[in-house]
Parts: sequence; C-alpha cells; structure tokens
Amino acid sequence: MVEFDVPINEKQRVAYIPKVLIEVFGHRVKILPNTRAAIIYAEGTPPEQVLESLAIIQQDLELRVKRPKGARSK
Repeated sequence: MVEFDVPINEKQRVAYIPKVLIEVFGHRVKILPNTRAAIIYAEGTPPEQVLESLAIIQQDLELRVKRPKGARSK
C-alpha cells in the first residue's frame, strides 16, 4: 500500500494533495478525523464502501505492526 507524506503550510494552512489522489477522489472530499488519525474519501461515497476500504487499510497497518523492525515489504 502506498503512503503519502503531505506537507501543510503553517501560515496558509494549505496542503498539497498529490495528483494521483485528486484523480481518485476528485476535487470534493470528506475528511473524518479523530485525535490520532483521519480518513479521506470522495464526497458522496456510501459509508459501506468507506468501511470496506478501511478494513483493507486496517489489515495493512496490522501487517506493518507485525513486521520486524527494519524488514522491507515485498
């Protein structure tokens, strides 16, 4: 799974969103945050589809936690 580093300009509070994400999500997105993480999804996406995608992301994160430190993914 690809991970993006997205810088946010401190003064303007503007973030650069990579082109590939704009192509996937479009120009209107929803961001659902809590205190440690957030999800971003295309406006109008049904909650069931968001949950399906989150399950895949959760599986990836769980694999990262289990992977020995310094090990590379293939």
